[in-house]
Amino acid sequence: MKRDWSYKPELGPRAIASPQRKRNRKGKRRKLPRAVKKWFRLRAKALKEYGSKCMKCGSTENIEVDHIKPRSKFPELRWDFDNLQILCRKCNVLKWNYHSTDYRQDCAERQLDIEMLREFREWI
Repeated sequence: MKRDWSYKPELGPRAIASPQRKRNRKGKRRKLPRAVKKWFRLRAKALKEYGSKCMKCGSTENIEVDHIKPRSKFPELRWDFDNLQILCRKCNVLKWNYHSTDYRQDCAERQLDIEMLREFREWI
């Protein structure tokens, strides 16, 4: 029997929130490795801090937590919270490992502009 490992959007965000655990011979679930648990905690912290909206295009579909400086080139920054940003799958694939663009500043500036516009509208 062939397993389908592709992401299924109809299952919603919980489909990728926790990996499927295999069972051992006695039928009990195997424990997840520490690194996986640590990554899911860090990922949840980033999503809570920055929200689940792409920092480049503003999309709310297929959200991923991205390393600004790639893990392959900067392994020491793997667990650094300041090296994380929220991108949609499309923006993340376009970024890839070629450059380390930080979209968090653009996102903060955009949010500031929106707040200033709201205050201006209230003032008028």
